[in-house]
Amino acid sequence: MHIAIVAAPLAFVGAAFALENPKIPSQLPEILLAISLFSVPASFFLRKLLSDRGKSMQPTKKLAAYQTMKIITWALVEGGCFLNAVAFFISGSMISMVAVMILSAFNLLQVPKMEEFTTLYKVDQK
Repeated sequence: MHIAIVAAPLAFVGAAFALENPKIPSQLPEILLAISLFSVPASFFLRKLLSDRGKSMQPTKKLAAYQTMKIITWALVEGGCFLNAVAFFISGSMISMVAVMILSAFNLLQVPKMEEFTTLYKVDQK
């Protein structure tokens, strides 16, 4: 579960490392974009992993597990979004701003849904 929470700060550490190296500032937006694009597939992987763990829980705890899963996957994508925001503020590259918009839209579309909850956690809808 800590993977998503740790990934965002590590991404910012990567950005700080890249900024300290004066040889690559012109390539910074592309490098950070490549790093942040891993957040979307990682969020789907974590969604599957965390929901598999939650299936064996007591029915009363499944909703809490679903909420935790959603928060973690949002945080992972948000880390990639912030990484591109930093690249935009530093370089002014519009590719970074487009990445911020796309990742934000992706997160916006990931609203909690009862159908998703019942499917992932094998809960009978009554």
